[in-house]
Amino acid sequence: MRGAVLLASLVVCVLGQGYFWHLTDIHYQPQYYEGASVVHKCISGNGTAGYWGSLDGPCDLPQTTLIDTFEFMRNTLPKPDFILYTGDMVPHEPLDMDDNGVIQYQNNITYYFQKYFPGITIFPILGNHDSHPEFQMYDYEYWLYDETAVAWSPFLDSNMQATFKQGGYYTKLISTGFRLVALNTAMYFTENDYIDPNIHSDPAGMMEWVDGILATAKANGERVLMIYHIPPGYNAGMLCQFYNVYNDLFVNTITPYSSIIVGHFMGHDHLDFLRLFGDQSQPSTISTGFVAGSLTPWDLANPRVRLFLYEKTAPFTLLDYISYQFDLVAANLRQESVWIEEYRATAEYDIPDLSGASMLQLYQNMQTNETLVDRYLSHWKGVAWVGDMCAPFSVCRDAAVCSIGNLKWEDWESCMAN
Repeated sequence: MRGAVLLASLVVCVLGQGYFWHLTDIHYQPQYYEGASVVHKCISGNGTAGYWGSLDGPCDLPQTTLIDTFEFMRNTLPKPDFILYTGDMVPHEPLDMDDNGVIQYQNNITYYFQKYFPGITIFPILGNHDSHPEFQMYDYEYWLYDETAVAWSPFLDSNMQATFKQGGYYTKLISTGFRLVALNTAMYFTENDYIDPNIHSDPAGMMEWVDGILATAKANGERVLMIYHIPPGYNAGMLCQFYNVYNDLFVNTITPYSSIIVGHFMGHDHLDFLRLFGDQSQPSTISTGFVAGSLTPWDLANPRVRLFLYEKTAPFTLLDYISYQFDLVAANLRQESVWIEEYRATAEYDIPDLSGASMLQLYQNMQTNETLVDRYLSHWKGVAWVGDMCAPFSVCRDAAVCSIGNLKWEDWESCMAN
């Protein structure tokens, strides 16, 4: 490690508050090297690839920055209550990949979690790149689920492994009255040719299973955290990354339980954005989806991780999160690690907490406050917003806002029309 600069405040633990990390889309590239060509994804040739990573082209995360991330997290908060990891360890451009290679990446993430956070509860889930062939996942037990369950056995007990092997999903009681539900939405990806939406009405029976889990949790007075890789709904590029039939199935299944869901935690898009579930005429029914920025800089975005604060007793309300980012330009220039506190959600958006009612108010404020929307969009990539990412910008802004609260196509289209 070539030294470090920390431009972020230390976390002061408060009695009654809990803390957990969320990281996603690591896309670790072991073949990355300094001075490689960004045209060749920083794994061959000669070029401008920096020691810590590159914002000059589509390059994944080098080992130096992966290790530094875990060191930063440990130094900032070494004893979180748990860590959420929402998938995609495998790089975008593996030089040589096969079934064993995919599993080796899962062994790698297990190694890093155990080395830097021994004894801490880890909740992992698969991403769409964590398969071979890429993006392809069956909806029944096969080698990928079986062998990943073995690789993650330090984190998944026998009950969690049993359902994971059926389709990559599981549940676990975090503490009394507080439940974790992990889903495999990578099965629903539009590039997954192993699943035919015309034949498979409920891949791996996952929605039937989660409906039962959530119904029981509601009957028992539990509150729920949900993790999955690909978010539902439509993004500012006007794309849904679920097959439409699965998008509707997912939203229809989850929404009736929004009042007991503390939050949804997702990745995949490498961007920072929100989703709202529930009846917007009844704030008490709202739950919020938090899509986190990626650790990989593949999409020309600084690596990011999040630290969430929550109430440790019922109703386990989310209180805040801090988004930290690794400043690649400064780090490569200074030849040292540079982590900065990008923003704190409550301060940035002028909200008291991250409860459903507060997040609904934020969404409603965005309807009339373009400055607030621009602030929201400025965090998409963790670097300064580039206005020509979609054109015209007004359409991009409208699409981004509509995507927060309208998860079905007909609702999103109606929002855009208005």
